[in-house]
Amino acid sequence: MKTILMMTLHAGALSALVATAGFAQAAESQSANLRPGQWSADMVMRFGGSQDFNETYQSCMGPREATMSLANMGREFAGASDCEIQTSQTVGNQVSFTMTCTGDFHSGSIVMNRLSDEAFTMNGDLKMPLENGQLLDVNMSVSAQYVGACRE
Repeated sequence: MKTILMMTLHAGALSALVATAGFAQAAESQSANLRPGQWSADMVMRFGGSQDFNETYQSCMGPREATMSLANMGREFAGASDCEIQTSQTVGNQVSFTMTCTGDFHSGSIVMNRLSDEAFTMNGDLKMPLENGQLLDVNMSVSAQYVGACRE
């Protein structure tokens, strides 16, 4: 069985992605128009409905990342998690997608919402394979907001 440490380390990798590429990319060709600068992301992951992992990450989002689409952001998130998007739908300021994975996760369903040029959320349910062949339910919630100019 995977240890909580292994799950936490992978959660940290996902959070790092959210704090960098995740501040990246509303419809396929429509820019998300996020504000470039320093962003903070609060992440909560619940493993199997009982164990929580909470972490806050900060990262500088450049102008290129701020103008990507939410659909492209979903693709980058999936790819960095060793996953491939199977279905994707963008409606207004929201993109939802399902993915299958070959790494630490088996599959997942994610919804990303652009709330304003200074805030977005990401929520989803993931399946993590255990050594015994069973799948552990993992719920992820991220709330990200612009906090000011980039820090050197």
